[in-house]
Amino acid sequence: MSYQVTMLQARKDMAKARIGQIALPKITHIAFGTGGHAPGDVLTPVKPSETATALETEVARYPIASATLINDTTVQYKVVIPKGTLNGVVLTEQALIDQNGKVVAIKTFGAKKKEPEDEFTFTWDEDF
Repeated sequence: MSYQVTMLQARKDMAKARIGQIALPKITHIAFGTGGHAPGDVLTPVKPSETATALETEVARYPIASATLINDTTVQYKVVIPKGTLNGVVLTEQALIDQNGKVVAIKTFGAKKKEPEDEFTFTWDEDF
């Protein structure tokens, strides 16, 4: 089970962009964290608040390795956490970060423990 929520502020920004009030900032990073789960249970994610402005416990950010339009209404972002980084960290939340440093969306999920020999590739499908 996982939860994915587009932040209220991001939805407001999309509405403003539609009428030309602002330009919509590019997604540049995915942040990772260790929060977003039931107290004491890293296998049970909780739904993020749409008004959140940060992950509960951010531990790292990685630049987007690729962004691809996989169909008419979905952008797929990929990011790689390389071997030798975040060793032993149990990841349970992630966020799309725009070029202004704003959290656009948050996803929570069951624990994924990063071992030193592991290279993790995460994909995130943002649907419009």
